[in-house]
Amino acid sequence: MPHNRSLVVGVLCCLLASATHADPAVDAFTRDGATLTKATQELGALVESGDADERTRFAHALATFFRSGERAAQRLYEYGAGQPIRSGSIMMFRGLMQAGHNPDPKPVTAADVRGIVSDWLDDLRAADELFDSVPIEGDWKLRLDMARIPIDFNGDGVVAPREEPARVFSMLFRGGVNIPEAQQSFVLGLDATDLHWLRAYNDVLMAAGEIMLAYDNQELFGRCGHLFFPKPQTPYPFLLQNKPLDRMGVDIDIGDILAFVGSLDFPLADDGRQRMATARQHLLNAIEHSRAMWKNARAETDDDREWLPAPHQSPAMRGVALGEPQVAMWLDLLDEAEALLEGKKLLRFWRGDGSQGIDIRKFFDEPRDFDVFYWVQGSAAAPYLVPVGDKPVTRDELWSDMQDTFGDDLFNSLFYIN
Repeated sequence: MPHNRSLVVGVLCCLLASATHADPAVDAFTRDGATLTKATQELGALVESGDADERTRFAHALATFFRSGERAAQRLYEYGAGQPIRSGSIMMFRGLMQAGHNPDPKPVTAADVRGIVSDWLDDLRAADELFDSVPIEGDWKLRLDMARIPIDFNGDGVVAPREEPARVFSMLFRGGVNIPEAQQSFVLGLDATDLHWLRAYNDVLMAAGEIMLAYDNQELFGRCGHLFFPKPQTPYPFLLQNKPLDRMGVDIDIGDILAFVGSLDFPLADDGRQRMATARQHLLNAIEHSRAMWKNARAETDDDREWLPAPHQSPAMRGVALGEPQVAMWLDLLDEAEALLEGKKLLRFWRGDGSQGIDIRKFFDEPRDFDVFYWVQGSAAAPYLVPVGDKPVTRDELWSDMQDTFGDDLFNSLFYIN
């Protein structure tokens, strides 16, 4: 009997210890059989019940943010996005390349593509509202193993090794070099600094979504959709058949490339004016969050697996250490970008004698049809030109200063810092 009593006590102690160490904010992502859908539902229920601390609220917002990308990737995978010309599509569908090849893609229309962007934007808005509900104050921290987040890019219900977020992050932020196969863990100590980083990134993504929907891409899709999707519903089905100008045998017809270039003329959509105004506000919000991010990071006293390290901290990922010159340069860039978006400064016009600048705020407030090559030429900028004497221009040395500060890693740094 005493023996049995000891056994019962031991089991109860184990159960109590397990319950004590249970962490809903982490378990929702990492337990066996977890999915992002289950994680958002489970964490959302905790928030709704009022039984959620800052970490759990942050985890719910984070799961919703990840789910927005997962849902968009799954929709694109359904249509085989990026498969016809994989090397040519990789920059547009870079993260989706981790999903693999869809052997039976669905037919797709221009409206389907627009619907994917619209639904993605709705998901990002939902994530933004949740991020906004997370308290900034307090010394909370969420230690999360990014290699165990169950992102399923192709929607097959299985999280394959190539779909692990740690590998995707490494690919995106390290020039396409994946982390080693043997690396099974990528733990981050996420806190208020990372909340600001995510909110800034979310605003940049929402701005991109609004800009994409502000213009009509139906003509481009009709003539060149087969460059990005295996089964586009196009008025020109013969374009999917013989390719007479594919001299190198790489499935790229030079005529298609010329047609793509010639189709980069986008009419303003019916709701384009409102969408461009909303995009401008999202960019201003991103600047505000980015400033708060660096203010928070500089004030941190710990050094705990930092995703975005301040100069006195160590990065969780190799090759992304940032010094004080880089931070100061980034804050300078934010000031210049804000002045442009607020219409307080002009962007130096690249044609003429240098006496005119482009009013970027007016570009967002009074959008017109967008022709890429007329903008390259300069003639499309005419409605937005203002004499330099009326307003100052951004300093001409800004770009060269950025290059000097960040060196060869400039573009990766811009993408990483947001």
